[in-house]
Amino acid sequence: MKCLVRTTSCSSGAEHLNSNPPSYDVFIDFSHPRCDETALREHLDRLAGDAGLSGLAGRVTLSAPGMKTPPRLDCDLDVDAVTGKPAIDALARAVRMAARARRHLVVLLGAVAPGREVIAQLIAGFAQDPMFGTAQPRFAEPSTGRIWPIPGADEGSDTTPMTAPSTLLELPPDAITPELLACCTVLRWELLIGVEPVDQAGRTLTGGLLHVLAQARRIGFRNLVRNRVVVGTSLPYAAIYPSAPAAEADQLYAIDPYAYGTHRDLADLPQRRAESLLDASCPEANGRRRLLLDGRGIPALHNGTTMCMLGFLDGFNRLYADWDIHVLTFAATLDFHDLARRYPRFRHLTDAPHGTYAAAVTLSQPWEIGRVAELHRHAFLTAFLMLDVIAWDIFLGRTGMEATWRFIARHADGLFYISHFTRERFNRRFPVAPGVAEAVTHLSLARDDHVDASAPVDPIENQIVIFGNHFDHKHVRPTAQLLADAFPFHKITVIGVADVPGKNVTALASGQLPRETLDRLIAGAGVIVFPSFYEGFGLPVVEGLARGRTVLVRRSPLWDEIAAHSRLPGQLCAFDDPASLVEGVGRALAGLPLAPLPSGTALADGAAPADWRTCARRVIDLLERRLARPGLDHWWAREHALRIVQQPRP
Repeated sequence: MKCLVRTTSCSSGAEHLNSNPPSYDVFIDFSHPRCDETALREHLDRLAGDAGLSGLAGRVTLSAPGMKTPPRLDCDLDVDAVTGKPAIDALARAVRMAARARRHLVVLLGAVAPGREVIAQLIAGFAQDPMFGTAQPRFAEPSTGRIWPIPGADEGSDTTPMTAPSTLLELPPDAITPELLACCTVLRWELLIGVEPVDQAGRTLTGGLLHVLAQARRIGFRNLVRNRVVVGTSLPYAAIYPSAPAAEADQLYAIDPYAYGTHRDLADLPQRRAESLLDASCPEANGRRRLLLDGRGIPALHNGTTMCMLGFLDGFNRLYADWDIHVLTFAATLDFHDLARRYPRFRHLTDAPHGTYAAAVTLSQPWEIGRVAELHRHAFLTAFLMLDVIAWDIFLGRTGMEATWRFIARHADGLFYISHFTRERFNRRFPVAPGVAEAVTHLSLARDDHVDASAPVDPIENQIVIFGNHFDHKHVRPTAQLLADAFPFHKITVIGVADVPGKNVTALASGQLPRETLDRLIAGAGVIVFPSFYEGFGLPVVEGLARGRTVLVRRSPLWDEIAAHSRLPGQLCAFDDPASLVEGVGRALAGLPLAPLPSGTALADGAAPADWRTCARRVIDLLERRLARPGLDHWWAREHALRIVQQPRP
């Protein structure tokens, strides 16, 4: 059973007297200039009685350099008061005496009072490994019980974010760290024999102790942080985890170049990230969690990807869930689409994420592992929206993309697909691990999401509109040439390419085409042709159907799926080859009957097709199911895998 060991109070030190010899000595630094004899006596009484050290602690070395004469003490401890001398001299004395007595040494910097149970649990950690040389507890702020983090690159002030005590129960019981200055540390007696402080003249206590801890590491001893052992203290964070003066740290680096790595290793300690993200995974005091929507895949132009990702943002904007939503885009995208005005409910970030989140969802597939690692650093859950796998199939040699998709298939918390067709293609190419949650969330198939009822309805101009782009799988140019030859007296508009041959063909490059112009072209089309061989969803098809147009698509299981999940006023018809395409266009232009794909067959009677709000709700539902059981196993696996794949090459 998981539990926390905390400092507890005892009524009398006499209750703890026993016949066993003491297993540890204690060093106490009481060098604060405002500390007087009364405060010192009260602190020793607290250690002897409330903390229960009476009868258990051996020699107690008290460093009181500000006092000229030893104070008069009357407590149940064997106190050796060292006055009028630098604190580092008193520490050296305590180390020598503990080593001679073959006892561990508890080093307390300041008015911190760990209980007997805490010290016992710290010493018990040594039994796990003969090369665990120092042990430290975790520290809590007394009034709230929240836990101070292990220090790293972004800590060092009293504004450092703390985490809930329950977070510690989800972490491993112990963490192995580099040498670490803390206000409570137990030094193993075997270590004391090898690191007796010498040549400490002129050093501060923290500087000298840092040299001792570094020397311990050099002879093979590591530091153990016991996550389930907690000491409450009102000391400020800078005193809980003090720093050595820069000059003394530089002296250490001069004799021990590996000490440079201590700061880096602490900053990169996986546990630090895990506990902050676990804390972020829990609702805040207002009952809400933070969600990051990574929209850096939204280009600063208009295309199908833009329509898809903005549609999802529309859905989240309508969804009043218990989440505070932050949207991350590039600055150019934020300005081009005027996102701050369009979505005032969201907090808008640019370029890179900041802070911690319960979850981060990328609204398009990731292209490189660095983006996955970045989101992992900031969010407890990471999930990705897969639009299609076309790029892997047609753009050979993109090994970084392939490695990234294989990675998320194994280590993402969630994968969303915009169609079953996309899910099947992805799983066939990148088998998804059992621990990865999957969900299909079709893009909006609701007519109201694609048609502005207030806009004027233009008359049908009896024209042919072809949608696509310059990629070969879109098959735009051959299709335009075929239809230009077959219908020389009809106006043909091609959207997505800059130039297409044919006297009756007008080519319009996509991207900068105003949305209003595109809407008019769709609404005024006699027939829309979408000749692509390979799609993940096809929003232009849905937009044409929403406006009641006839849309011809190349036969594919995708279009059967889209038709089955929609009830739109247009008719979706499939062609197989050039002849059937020409026939279909001709029949549509002449108003003759066609054979549309069956619609609505996957919907229950009376059920409405999914809208953008439903799409967003599906995402939230999957995240909340994962957060209902926020175990760390999956997160740890992703953390270690990322460390391997991002390891610099020699």
